[in-house]
Amino acid sequence: MNAKTFIIVACVLAAGYGGYQKLHAPKGGEQAVAGGGNILETSNPAFYGTMEPGGPVLRAKPETMAKLGGMTHSRVVMFATGWCPYCAKAREVFKAQNVRFTEFDLEHDGAAAEFQEKVLGLSGFPTIIIGNRVTQGFDEGQILASLKEL
Repeated sequence: MNAKTFIIVACVLAAGYGGYQKLHAPKGGEQAVAGGGNILETSNPAFYGTMEPGGPVLRAKPETMAKLGGMTHSRVVMFATGWCPYCAKAREVFKAQNVRFTEFDLEHDGAAAEFQEKVLGLSGFPTIIIGNRVTQGFDEGQILASLKEL
């Protein structure tokens, strides 16, 4: 191999590695996790994010899940109200998928409302936790993707 060929090969390899770093390697605020995803930092201490093929996913940290375990052992939990149309849509998805879940009514359960505000640092409804995946508001695609992980 002559010097010119060597330089061309070295440049191609460097460009390929640079492209990999730009597109696939963990960036600042991320670190690689098993399964090929990345952990993303969040501003909320109760959660972390993961970058997945469908986009970022919010996940509850183990210590947050332990606190939730003090309220219920259910793997599917919804913080909701009785009159919310999006909460009703989430209930319909759970029913259609034959999923048992625990629901906390934020208007009638002060402890649940306090948990959502103080531990989760969230407001609004529905707040749905499936496994450790958190969906704020109604997003059928996120709910179904989360159920696949159970």
